[in-house]
Amino acid sequence: MRDWSALVHRHLASVRVDERRRREISAELAAHLEDAYDAALRSGCAEAEAIARAMERVPDWGALAVAVERSADEDSTMTRQAITVLLPGTTMVLAAATGMSLVVSSTPADRWLDPRWQVHALAAGLAFLFYLLLGAIGAAWSRHVGGSPGERLAAGVFPLVLHMAMAGPAVGADMLYAFSQGAVGRHLDINFINMILVMLVAPGGLVEEIEAQYRTGGIPVFHDIATGFESLHCHYATLPRQPVSTREPAKAAAGQTSQIRAVLQSKLASSKSKSPLSETDSADVLRAAGAPVVESTFVRSAEEALAAATASGYPVVCKALAPGVAHKNEHGFVIANISDAAALEDCIATLDRRIKEQGFERKQVPMVIQPMVRSQFVKATRS
Repeated sequence: MRDWSALVHRHLASVRVDERRRREISAELAAHLEDAYDAALRSGCAEAEAIARAMERVPDWGALAVAVERSADEDSTMTRQAITVLLPGTTMVLAAATGMSLVVSSTPADRWLDPRWQVHALAAGLAFLFYLLLGAIGAAWSRHVGGSPGERLAAGVFPLVLHMAMAGPAVGADMLYAFSQGAVGRHLDINFINMILVMLVAPGGLVEEIEAQYRTGGIPVFHDIATGFESLHCHYATLPRQPVSTREPAKAAAGQTSQIRAVLQSKLASSKSKSPLSETDSADVLRAAGAPVVESTFVRSAEEALAAATASGYPVVCKALAPGVAHKNEHGFVIANISDAAALEDCIATLDRRIKEQGFERKQVPMVIQPMVRSQFVKATRS
């Protein structure tokens, strides 16, 4: 019987790989050739012909040796980059995220609303220095484990590039604002204009025709709440902040912040589960912040719904506030543009049926009546 392991070892003796990898490849290839040899014998071939058929499986041993070396080099490169770039870079990213989280959590909320441009310029400068320090540590780490100059650079800029991609718009806006309010900004004639911002956040999306109508009117539409508020934050950071002559406005802002926080904590404490706040509780929080919010009237029967609709005036919207349901429209729990009493009675019956069909008890699902507020397209103009 032919020694296939010795044959493979002889042909691959010149391959530049470590001994463990060489043994693994030789054993696997020898088993493959032996299987081909045995299959040829079982089919009735003579031994010489069986050996020839098995050897046909590897027509070019030189090409195989080159392919094995190339594969080993690629694996070695990936392992090297993981040690010299990814490990130090990722560690520095985690350190940067931890440091920034500590700074944000320990900084009073009113400090982020400080109208003085110097404060924001200083914060951006300190953040940049923090990233430079982490980058230097990452580059030194890469050098210690044998990284090339390019790998050291990659490990050094890894945390800065990644975080700037996420926080760059807000930080850049603060820097532009700082320049616009300083001597450099006045010299370059950098300034901002006041504008009205109108945006629509519609989780789950709207009917395509309605979204197209909003966009035609110049109103951005977001399907994700987090993305919408991040965009709003970036826009807010570009708005001019009026100088404060006394500390009274800052105290008033801090007092309002405390009031909003108190209302929010009260609503969260009264919630019986970890589900999102109901629409009416969220409206109370927004109302405490001074945002205009449509009035909601709780109703327990069709008679109370008719009375509430008559008081607010038609058309109205009727909603079922099922516990744990954040997007009521997806469950059919919102009926809008109810124009008269007969339509309202039909809507109440429809909502009662849908509540039962989706496994809720009617007494656990309050209903609210709200006036139907028509949207208006608003365009910003320069004064």
